[in-house]
Amino acid sequence: MKTRIISLMAAALCFTLLSCEKTEEPQGGGNTTGGKFEVTATTNTSDATVVDLNDENSDETAITFKWSTGSNFGTGNAITYKFEIAPEDKEYSEGYSEDLGRSIYERSFTVSSLNTYLRTNLLAMDGAEVTYKVRISAVVAGSDVDQSGEVKFTATTYEPVVHELYMIGDATTAGWTATAAVAMEYAGDGVFTWSGLLNSGSVKFLSTNKDYWPGYVAKGPVSAEDYVAVPADGAKGLALQYFEKEPPKEDNADLKFRLAKTCGYNVTVNLSDAENPTVDFEPYEITGPDMDVYLITMGETNEYHLMSKDALNPSIYRYNGNLPAGNFIFGQDENSLTNLYTAVENYEFTFETSTGQESTPIQFVGSNPEYFWTIPQSFDGKFFKISINTDSDNGQMTAWQFEPYEKLYMMGEASPASNGWDMGVVQGDPNCWLMPTDEDPYVYTWEGTLNSGELKFSCDLQSDWNGYWVRATESGMAFTTGADQPVLFNAGSSSDYKWQVTGGSYKITIDLKAETITIE
Repeated sequence: MKTRIISLMAAALCFTLLSCEKTEEPQGGGNTTGGKFEVTATTNTSDATVVDLNDENSDETAITFKWSTGSNFGTGNAITYKFEIAPEDKEYSEGYSEDLGRSIYERSFTVSSLNTYLRTNLLAMDGAEVTYKVRISAVVAGSDVDQSGEVKFTATTYEPVVHELYMIGDATTAGWTATAAVAMEYAGDGVFTWSGLLNSGSVKFLSTNKDYWPGYVAKGPVSAEDYVAVPADGAKGLALQYFEKEPPKEDNADLKFRLAKTCGYNVTVNLSDAENPTVDFEPYEITGPDMDVYLITMGETNEYHLMSKDALNPSIYRYNGNLPAGNFIFGQDENSLTNLYTAVENYEFTFETSTGQESTPIQFVGSNPEYFWTIPQSFDGKFFKISINTDSDNGQMTAWQFEPYEKLYMMGEASPASNGWDMGVVQGDPNCWLMPTDEDPYVYTWEGTLNSGELKFSCDLQSDWNGYWVRATESGMAFTTGADQPVLFNAGSSSDYKWQVTGGSYKITIDLKAETITIE
């Protein structure tokens, strides 16, 4: 992410105003000599009463307040400090105040933080010059003696230019986890770009990856489903709306963009016109490498196992099956040790991680493999889920010695539970459980009546919703009868696709080895 930083060399001038005159001060020792309480402020301009707020020097210090310790007049009571600010023509009670606590004698604001502080707490209007007064008080328990000082400064707030922008939503790899949000590239002049695979589903934009606000959401018109649809052939100039904080839920303003299909997208966000920010979604096809990939178990006779392409990312290949103990690698050619993907050093699995999964980097070699992955003898013949990402920028291999779950759980309005989105309710309701068959513990069945609405299946009921799920391969897919339909079997909130169920009687069979569902 590119960030503009423009150095500002500004003269700093300190000015001081004294407190209101004190009367009837108690005599005796204390934290100070009991003299007048003094407050000073230093600005970032040559004018002692003006603070320069400018987005180009957003990281520079705008103003620093300092004050003396105050006195407890020999009482031994603690001194705490209070910070108050208001427009000059208003009472402090109409402004904003903070209790700073003990042993605090200084407070600084950067240009960015002061701009946000004034806009958020005092509802300052951007572009309007306003004079503010600041009062800092030393407060002693049990004393009503006034120990306070006041300073004034003039500032003009601005609407900040965003230098960072992120994508979030179930259409992205981040799901709805802010800290995993996908960073966009700053191209200058308020324009951000990103290219890559997005799934069918929802997306919006954040100006930080530390929290869910501030952010940019879709700006109506609002559909019945409360989102703005992006058609399969894309769209340009879609309107964005900025919110510093989460808008009231009753306003129904936190609208997402809903992408119609899974494919590559060129995404361009233009914030150069602060009053009319826009986003373009331009789809393109990602076909992935035009090749087959084989998992090769090494031995007296090498075995070649054809892998399947991932349902969403064509650069990822998957193998589900039993494997013998020993070495393995990957290759593009059947019955030939050429065009290989190997480990970067010899690696023996232990499968002792909290998830039971282990990931390592890969390297591409023409022939003569030097390094291997090794399944130890203790896991001989076990069932594995193995994937390899052949993308040159994200190349890695993941192996999972996969054990069956005790049961699967139906989640959503369509489930028989009284509240199908409450994990506690679903966990305690046997009518929502898919149980393993006697013939195969990796195959789960259920039969009964479903309601109309959304449906997906949890494998582990993780309270943070980031556990493993069985989901539809497209958003809003109809829950229709048919044998061995592919499913998404993945973790987290990314690609959070649900089936749309029409109420009625069904028999459901889910095979976690083949990653399929049969609906009857």
